[in-house]
Order: sequence, then structure tokens, then C-alpha cells
Amino acid sequence: MRRLTTAYLVLSLSCVLLTAGQSSVQPPPCGNQTSGSAGRLLQKRCEQVNKVTPPKISKVAAALAEAEARGFEPYLAYRVKDWRLGLGKVSPGSGFAPSIQFEKTRLGGPDLQLYLGASASFTGYQVYALRFGAFENPAPYDFTGHGFLGAPFEFDNRTQEKTGGFLYGDVRYGIFPRERFYGLYQDAELGVRTDYLYEEAAFDLVAGYQLVRWLAFQVRGGYLPTNVGRGNNDRTSAPEEIFKPESVPGLLSQRDYFHLDSGLYLAFEGDPEIPAAAFALGYGLFRGREDSLFNFRRVSLDGRGYLPLGSRQRTLAARLWASRDYADNGAQVPFYMMRALGGHETLRGYAPRRFRGSNILYGSTEYRWEADPAVELAVFYDIGKAFAHRDEFTFNGARHSIGAGIRFKSLRRTVLRFDVGKGKEGVVFNIAFGPSF
Repeated sequence: MRRLTTAYLVLSLSCVLLTAGQSSVQPPPCGNQTSGSAGRLLQKRCEQVNKVTPPKISKVAAALAEAEARGFEPYLAYRVKDWRLGLGKVSPGSGFAPSIQFEKTRLGGPDLQLYLGASASFTGYQVYALRFGAFENPAPYDFTGHGFLGAPFEFDNRTQEKTGGFLYGDVRYGIFPRERFYGLYQDAELGVRTDYLYEEAAFDLVAGYQLVRWLAFQVRGGYLPTNVGRGNNDRTSAPEEIFKPESVPGLLSQRDYFHLDSGLYLAFEGDPEIPAAAFALGYGLFRGREDSLFNFRRVSLDGRGYLPLGSRQRTLAARLWASRDYADNGAQVPFYMMRALGGHETLRGYAPRRFRGSNILYGSTEYRWEADPAVELAVFYDIGKAFAHRDEFTFNGARHSIGAGIRFKSLRRTVLRFDVGKGKEGVVFNIAFGPSF
């Protein structure tokens, strides 16, 4: 097993590094389609198809182009002037969440914008957000990609756009009444699941700058009040009835934080639509408002590579993500602030947030075949581990999952995907908005 996991680590790093030097390939010209925004999108579809097949647009591609021309985003949405009605997810375990959003540009100046959003799932999850300031595309909430409605951050959207800066205030409130908790680290047992309520409000100032096409950074800082309580799932016991408080930091006490998060992004241009490789380095600092019991720092690294296999239709994609929390002397990292593996984002053969820990090591490899510019098929292999001590920083003892999926794509990104993963504990079906990575 040690040889297998070491070989996987080498393969993932090799894919990420080798793809950094891929060069762009410009598509041949294609005949004109209909006029208007939908026509321009169909023209791009035609350019994609013409690389591998005669320029015939499928009905699926044409339908997605029409929807995209009306404002199709990383979630199912319908736009009416400045308003947008959509469907997404606010958490891996939230289920579907209808949303309403309002965006107003050029408000009081050419660069000022106002954004309001509200989303509520059928299981009681709620997220409300307000952003005001100078921004074209908002920065992710953290560098690994957890943003509003759960759409993962795509490196190419941030690092391939025009140079320039952004500065805005970001206020949000979220209540997550049924977050899963099985215990800490790899030996957490599936049969002892409980649900807890997590509530947070954030008052942040966000700033960043796109230095060049391949390099960007961002800083987010502010005040983060949190609250943890019993979940609304009557079929499970309260966390304190199952776990000993001394074994789960933060189980009976919560803190309000002052926090500072920063991220540095690098992308190496490949295909005009997809970066050949992308890297992100993040640093976070969390300080309790009243005491230092739960003060900690977080360092994270995320690397992704995309290697074409003969044509743009076939791609080998790899990701390696590591996150480490450093508690101050005499302090601990509260369980509700720890990273977790499992669900539609990581370890897709396991339940959402199945493994939680202060240290995370995760890798994923996907073979993607674009059957049509609007439809992509994939097979994948995931490996991940949540652990406590730095001397465990290997894939030894990690959990594995394999699976396959189908993705529906707009010109900008993957819009909707269905993945089926199999791990040691059974088969898991995942429905998600946005790409896997």
C-alpha cells in the first residue's frame, strides 16, 4: 500500500508540473451562425467541434448556448434584468437550495457594484450575502474554492482574466442546521454519526489584484462570529450525547474570531479555455475575540494539472491538495473549523464531511472525454486522509474511492455534474453544480 500511495503522489505531481508548459492551440475558423449573443456562442461551439468532427452543432450544445446567452451561470438560473432566480447548493449536505440574487453595476461610479443574494434549502440551510465595492468577479471565500451556492472556484476564471484590482465589503450570514459529524480523523466510525447546527456571520473587507495574466493575489479580513448547537435532525442524538467534550475541541464552547485570509494564485496558459496547470497557496490567521483558547493558523496548498491526450477531447486531470492547521501554544483547533473530506467535492465515494481533521491530504485523478462540446464523461480515482500529527503526512492509511460521472458544460465552465463514487463503505451518488476541479 505504501508503494501504491507513493506512486500516486508522484503521478499527481508529475501531471501538475508537466502540464505547466503546454502551449496554446488556436482553432481553425468556422462559418457564421445566427446573429446575437446566442449566435456568437454557437460560433464558438462550432470552433470547438471543428477540431475533431465536421462543424455540426448538437441539439444539447445549441440548447446550452441559448440558455447561456440569457445568463446561464454555475447553477441553474433564469435572469430578468438585474434579478436572477437560481438553484444551487449552500453546503455539501444541504440538498438543493433555490436562490434569488440582485446585481446592480455602475452604481455611483463606473466600477462600483452592488450584489444581494439569498438562498434557502428544503432542509433549513440558509445563506444571505451582500457585496458592495469595485469588483468584476468576486474573490472566493477561501482559496480552495468554497463560495456562495457551493460552486468551486475555478483557477482559470481568476488567473486568466484581465489585469486590475478589486476592493469591496462583503457581509454574509449562514445557518447550516444539519452538518454531519462522525468524529475526528481516519478512525471515525460511520455508525456514530450525529448532526450539529453551525451558524456564522462575517463582516469582511476583500482586496486583490491581478498582476499579470498568470499571477493574482487576494486578502480577506474581518470579524467572524460563530455558533454551534444541536442539529434539526431528530433521528440523531446531540453531539455531546455521543462524544466526550474533552475529545472534541469546541464541542461545548464556541468563539467569535478576527480573521485574515490570503491567497496567491498562479496559472500556466494552455488551451485558450483551460489552463494547463494552476497553483494556489493560502495562509489564514484566526484569533478569538475574548481569549486565545482556539487561536490557530492555517496553511494550504492546491495544485491542479490538465494534460491533453492527443486532442482537446481527451484530458488527464490531476489535483493535489494539502491543508495544515497550527494551533497556538495551549490552544486547539475547534472541530467545526476543521477541513473535511467526503461528498461531491472530495472523496466522492464517501458521505459528505465523512472525515474531519486539522490536517488534510487529498489527491484526485480524472480521465475526461468530451463526447460533445456540451457533454463530458469522466472516470476518477480519489485518495484522502484526515490526521492529527505532521509525522502522518503521507498517504499511508488513506481512504480511496473510484467512480464515473457525466458533466454538462457551458462555454465558460461545467454547469452540472453527476458522479457515482464507490468507497469502502458503499456507493455514493453526487449531484453538484460546477466542476470537480
